[in-house]
Amino acid sequence: MAKEFYLSHNGKTAWDGEFLPFSITQSSLREIRKNFLKVNTILYKSISDFKRDGKWLERLPPEEQYSGRTFPIEKLLLPVDNSTYKEAKIEEYYNASTWEGYQEAVSKLKYERPKRPILKPPAHTRELERIGEYYDESR
Repeated sequence: MAKEFYLSHNGKTAWDGEFLPFSITQSSLREIRKNFLKVNTILYKSISDFKRDGKWLERLPPEEQYSGRTFPIEKLLLPVDNSTYKEAKIEEYYNASTWEGYQEAVSKLKYERPKRPILKPPAHTRELERIGEYYDESR
């Protein structure tokens, strides 16, 4: 049985930026983490020359701070070599990260009405039980 696999749809995978499942080993996770810490920016950057006011760090502009929060999935998966992984192709896939993709996914779903009522009032009254409160049937 394969420990490492990924799902693909129309030839696209998570390494192409699609939100498709994959598995990784602990060593691959370490490589992802090491790469993330290397390319991610935080609040400050170190400066090579000591400034007169006694600082070795310089604050980054707000748009450059914590850049890792905006990394796409393919940038995170760069150090992972998926050539030895098993591929599983899927026929249906909807990327619900965009409004158009979400609309397409929801339009394809088929809903059925439940065969019995989900919220059934106690003792066939119109009053529902209170949540977290014990209902005594003897009253």
